[in-house]
Amino acid sequence: MIDWAQVDELRADMGDAFGEIVDVFLQEVADGIAQLDGCDDDATLAARLHFLKGAALNLGFRDFATAKTGPMTGGGGRWIWARSGAATQPRASSS
Repeated sequence: MIDWAQVDELRADMGDAFGEIVDVFLQEVADGIAQLDGCDDDATLAARLHFLKGAALNLGFRDFATAKTGPMTGGGGRWIWARSGAATQPRASSS
């Protein structure tokens, strides 16, 4: 679901630059998703997913930003959303 109030607020604040902001968002999300495949560790993956979540929330994509399911094993957190909306279990801890 899109948070239209957030979109309207951003559009009002940015005026004519709103279209450029959307273009930058789309490029950053495409780049961010492409970088997920190169993650070697959980901290890097978490940072990249956090960036995507923040970018999505800024433009009102609430469901995209909050997609998650079930508890994470061994970490007490949540499953991680990545790659086309699929919930993926984190790698096993080496400790």
